[in-house]
Amino acid sequence: MESPREQDVVYDEKSHDVSRAGAESPSSKDEKNEKIAKEPYEAELPQYTDEEAHGGDVNHLDTAEDIVTTVIHVVDDPTLNPWTFRMFFIGMGLSAFGAVLQEIFYFKPQVIYVSIVFLTVIAYVIGEFMALAIPRWGRVGRFLNPGPFNQKEHAASVIMASAAAVSALSTEALAAQKLWYGGYPSQAAGVFLTLASQLIGYGIAGMMRNTLLWPTKMLYPANLPVTTVLETLHRDKESNKKRMKVFWILFFALLIWELLPEYIFPLLIGVSIFCLADQHSLVFTNLFGGANGNEGVGFLSLSFDWNYIAGFGSPLWLPLQTLVNSFLGTLLCICLFMGVYYGNIWRAQDFPFLSQELFLNDSNSTYYDTFNTSSILNDDFTVNDQLLDQVGVPYLTATYIVYLITSNMGFTANFVHMFLWNFSDIKTGWVWVNKANLKRMLTPSTYFFWRGNGGKRTEEEKQLLRDDPNIDPHYKLMLDYDEAPDLWYFLAFLASFITSMACLYAMHSTLPWWGLILAMLFLVVFMLFFGAQYAITGFQFNIEPIAQTLAGYLFPGAPLGKLLKPMS
Repeated sequence: MESPREQDVVYDEKSHDVSRAGAESPSSKDEKNEKIAKEPYEAELPQYTDEEAHGGDVNHLDTAEDIVTTVIHVVDDPTLNPWTFRMFFIGMGLSAFGAVLQEIFYFKPQVIYVSIVFLTVIAYVIGEFMALAIPRWGRVGRFLNPGPFNQKEHAASVIMASAAAVSALSTEALAAQKLWYGGYPSQAAGVFLTLASQLIGYGIAGMMRNTLLWPTKMLYPANLPVTTVLETLHRDKESNKKRMKVFWILFFALLIWELLPEYIFPLLIGVSIFCLADQHSLVFTNLFGGANGNEGVGFLSLSFDWNYIAGFGSPLWLPLQTLVNSFLGTLLCICLFMGVYYGNIWRAQDFPFLSQELFLNDSNSTYYDTFNTSSILNDDFTVNDQLLDQVGVPYLTATYIVYLITSNMGFTANFVHMFLWNFSDIKTGWVWVNKANLKRMLTPSTYFFWRGNGGKRTEEEKQLLRDDPNIDPHYKLMLDYDEAPDLWYFLAFLASFITSMACLYAMHSTLPWWGLILAMLFLVVFMLFFGAQYAITGFQFNIEPIAQTLAGYLFPGAPLGKLLKPMS
């Protein structure tokens, strides 16, 4: 949307004040802001004195605000237009590419996630090529190529691509239904269910954006590399030639290197000196192996494939406390797995060391008899108790039981941690759930969105946000742009909820209507706590095990309903 501003806007980190560049002021601080606005990148590069360079006092990044204002420049150019043909062409093209690639990777034994930084670089290459190759002749030429490929076009296309390059959990549920539950009767319902399951979360997160997005503490460390790359690529190219040269050298070097572990020499994915020293010891394989799925816990193994090292999140951008906690948790996991298995707890050695399958009671250390789920199901995919008594209850591997137990412990630990350490950050999460909002939602005229103010704030509302020291300085620069109202997010949630309800019945799901409503209530609670945890620490907790546990308790004898509930 067009902004009423005509000049760049800068943010004063100490006073939390937003000012327009070029405004006359006697203070040196305003003069500095004018310089930053006119030369936004050169002026913000840190300048060190000789004393600092030789070990003197240097400004450290101690708070989230220090990080976001240092890594991401607090400057906005309202003249840049993101709504171009290039943005939609690149965004939709990379969305299709990223979605297909991620879905292929998702169903591999070892999941690999599509790198958003990779999509960012590809978008830049395509955008620059289109800006150079498409002639700007006439109205059509200017429509296809309005000028240099700008940062806002780039960011918008990357947002589209990154949103699509994530495998929806519903695809896993639909794949399982097709493989083991006779398929689903409506392909269209599967498509709509996938879209609805994604937009439900989007709608709820949008209504909580004042807690999950606006505060400075909501850092989202995973996004810092992307924003850094965006700024680096669009800086003044003359003064940035050396940095760009290093960037492209490393980019193509890594691109060529990845051909080795992926195609030419797959052994580089995981190298274990201990397994090479003793290739006949099952203990060594369980403890030190791990290059292949369910092979071992990978203790002291070396990987030369960055896709596997950073497959679940690059360690380069995670906070130190997150890395330390993850490292300690990994060591504890290894100890628990080895102790439970070689202690033969829960008949551990009668089943594989690592596996997510179900097994029959007659399994032993030399023969693993897998459980046939379809042998105990009725025609409507509910459990037949008589057949279950004949076949016997299924068994899980001991290590998988440990995983479920520790996941449940981590689930409750998250709530305790957020209440003790971050209660002030999450207490506003449900501020939108109040009597006035509920009354407005029950008023029909509320949904006549074309009669509203289009998300425009009053000057008083803008000033309150500008004066709030907890609000992210970058968001303060956006206050002059129109805000999408909460109603839009609520309508997205409502439409997705209705679609989900219709799809569940169209697909003959065993999940009852009240189960979906209950899942929505759980989602509202989980979104706040786990979303805030991810934003602050960069650690993304997997709530699928606890969701399946709750579903199993609420819907006994309905495995298909239990499968569909977590994706809600």
